[in-house]
Amino acid sequence: MSKNEELSECQRKLLSAILALLGTDSAADDSQCGLPVHLNAAHLLVSAMEEMPDETLSLLSESQPDFLEAFNTLMNRLKKNSEPLSIQCLPVFLQDNQAFQQAEQLLSSANVALKRDSDRLWSETGSEAGVLPLILSLCIHGLALLCKGQK
Repeated sequence: MSKNEELSECQRKLLSAILALLGTDSAADDSQCGLPVHLNAAHLLVSAMEEMPDETLSLLSESQPDFLEAFNTLMNRLKKNSEPLSIQCLPVFLQDNQAFQQAEQLLSSANVALKRDSDRLWSETGSEAGVLPLILSLCIHGLALLCKGQK
């Protein structure tokens, strides 16, 4: 069974829409092309959030804009680098132990472990993670953009 067959219908549509936005899925449904870009983006964000576990949504609801922006930066850095990051690359807001623990909890809710030692930082994805890390990344990015728009 392929990974795509393990997803629910809603998850397949969401994944297809995300891949289409990234320009990697030529078979994506074009039925939403008539919608204004911001409306389509809002729809994708809400759809992504609907797929998140309740624990993740609860953690997101308690997150402050500064945390969301710092966490988005961290997730982008982790995605771009296959090697562990220098602990110095940790966004300043996440250098606070409580904020770092919140980041760990949020990633853990999507079956991703955030690990660190004295000078390195990396993530490890659990075998049951599926598309949750991708959906979490999309949610965090969308929420961080919304927070920036309110400033």
